[in-house]
Amino acid sequence: MQCYSQVIPASGSFAAPGPEHYQAHRSIQEALEHFRWETSIHARLDDSTGAELMVWLGTPDPDDPYPCDLSSHPPDRIYVMGPWGGVRRVL
Repeated sequence: MQCYSQVIPASGSFAAPGPEHYQAHRSIQEALEHFRWETSIHARLDDSTGAELMVWLGTPDPDDPYPCDLSSHPPDRIYVMGPWGGVRRVL
């Protein structure tokens, strides 16, 4: 199932993306792999605790300049990075 996502960093790790920035994926599994990779290269493991992955199912509307604007497009799923590098779905 195609999806697109944004990685929201743990506080202080690196800058949060804007609503126009997202990553397209062929599957949710691919999005989760990207999340693990993204958090591992930008922060030490203990700093990545609390990082979030917001996932929208399908593909973004090409005419929408802000496909990840939370006020008009709430995510379909949210995953968080745990203290030992595990990922847990919270929505």
